[in-house]
Amino acid sequence: MYEFEIRGNHNNPRGNPVPYTRTLSHAWRNDATRYKQWLRHVLNSFLSNYSKGKEVRNIYTHGKPLVLGPDEMAQMDITIFWKNKRHGDPDNIFKGIADALFYDDREVYGSIKLGGFSDKPRVKVNIKICKLKQKK
Repeated sequence: MYEFEIRGNHNNPRGNPVPYTRTLSHAWRNDATRYKQWLRHVLNSFLSNYSKGKEVRNIYTHGKPLVLGPDEMAQMDITIFWKNKRHGDPDNIFKGIADALFYDDREVYGSIKLGGFSDKPRVKVNIKICKLKQKK
């Protein structure tokens, strides 16, 4: 079980989280650059809590701290606290966090809760790695 908090964003500790942005062919655009910086902010928030052991080794081999085995899936539940009404879609915040942390996020599912508005915008993240059940 991994529990951590992402405070603000990469530009502003009291800013809203940054939603997923498709960057494959648009790496030069400002929104793509901002999204890449957000991914680093998410990764750093994770590593500030889990900077020892397997996670760090996986970053060097896969570029992401969480690598699921062939018989594993992950449940990621997030709670978002917004600064104001100028924010991204909650499902795109979820996607961005999964994108930052998982080598392959195809087996990541979970929930999104809205915590309301706060002068300390943040995302609370809970991740549980589970074994897939075998079919009989």
